[in-house]
Amino acid sequence: MKKVILFGFLLWAILVALFIFTFPDSINSMGWAFYGGGFLAGFLLLLIAITLIYLSGKSKIIKYISIILGIAFISTIFWFFIGEDIIENYKNRVFAIRIPEKYQYWYDYIWHINDDHFYSYMAPPKELDFDKHKEYMINGSSNTFFYAEGKLFYYYYDGFEKDLYFVKKNNQGKGRERLIHSRDKIAEQGGVFLGNYYIDFDDNYYHTWLVDNDTLKKPLEVVPHTEKWTVEQRKSFLAKVQENATYYFLKHTDRKDYYGLKDFPEEGNYKVVFLSDGKWQLAELYCQKEDFATLEQARGTHHPFRQALLAHFPEPPVYAPAKNFRPVYIHKSDTYVSDEEDRKNTDPQFDNRYIVEVYFDISQLGHMAYLKTTYLMPKNYQKFLHEPSTFLQNGDEEMEIFHKEALYSHKQWDYSIYFIDNEMYFITDRFANLLMDNQLTILSHLGIEF
Repeated sequence: MKKVILFGFLLWAILVALFIFTFPDSINSMGWAFYGGGFLAGFLLLLIAITLIYLSGKSKIIKYISIILGIAFISTIFWFFIGEDIIENYKNRVFAIRIPEKYQYWYDYIWHINDDHFYSYMAPPKELDFDKHKEYMINGSSNTFFYAEGKLFYYYYDGFEKDLYFVKKNNQGKGRERLIHSRDKIAEQGGVFLGNYYIDFDDNYYHTWLVDNDTLKKPLEVVPHTEKWTVEQRKSFLAKVQENATYYFLKHTDRKDYYGLKDFPEEGNYKVVFLSDGKWQLAELYCQKEDFATLEQARGTHHPFRQALLAHFPEPPVYAPAKNFRPVYIHKSDTYVSDEEDRKNTDPQFDNRYIVEVYFDISQLGHMAYLKTTYLMPKNYQKFLHEPSTFLQNGDEEMEIFHKEALYSHKQWDYSIYFIDNEMYFITDRFANLLMDNQLTILSHLGIEF
């Protein structure tokens, strides 16, 4: 027994030494309580263990109790550190006591996939860039769309909402063709694309850059004397616009929120812009709710880009094993908890109480990318991991869809587009773009036009 007691005091001394030497330089009172409490709990467990060892030599019952408590204690420690990993790996048919090492280092969250972390030397070199592209809805219309076959375009306001940027994206994924419209004041109403025509509601102009490369601002032809119209004249005019106009848009000018369509129809001041008989015209009207009848707010605006892409594929979808991206591993993490919106999900395939990390292999442009995103927890891991993808194909275009993920590619492009829910990323060859930029720089210095 003396040896047991001496051994206990030796461990106690080690605990005290560890407490002194590892105590943080700066710590608040709450931190001190947790830090010191951990060592105190260890000391108390040590005293209990010594007492039980001593008493177990005098009583078989205490001996059995000691064995049970010991097993329970070791099992608890085991479960705390690696138990959950074992369960999750078993569901994935990975027979390891911890998350497989490659998944600890090979994968990045989508929101920092281009970052090089401290463990980057342990991970495969990144050969693809995931450039996040923010898709705005400007006046209820997507700011990203195709202006010609296979030609992508987007536009946006700068941070101060003064300058407008119009960008044509080339097949290499670069936006080298740009048009910039400078403003003297902050935009209040903004603008919108109707087809390939840009309409500005602040300065009452349009431009046809996407139609004929003309960069000039052209004034809208104003419909005169609208302030003198009777109710019947106003209703007749709106009916003709709806019937005859190639494009039209009703902008509620009493509202300054041009990123979305709000409360239409609503009584108030409107700018009615429309293309009829080859002329872009503007009428300013004060409208009552009954003026609108069956009139919609717009004709010719662009749908959200992911939604618009689906219209490119008239043929029925094909369901087949994943080709360009596939889920390979699932891990349940206490870091993520389902929010109120998640818990509203009634899909029987998922448990809406928990969030998991889903690891994907992505194959694009002859390279592999590795990332993880979050999902509601599948009730059947194996079924989820081996679900077929949905494939849409039409000529040079292909779209692969897996739940909230989607990949769009075009055979003429040196880039592709990755979607997760409503977020959008341009996937480009990391090193090819760098080489291209260097070559263009050299050519520029040599005075060679490109």
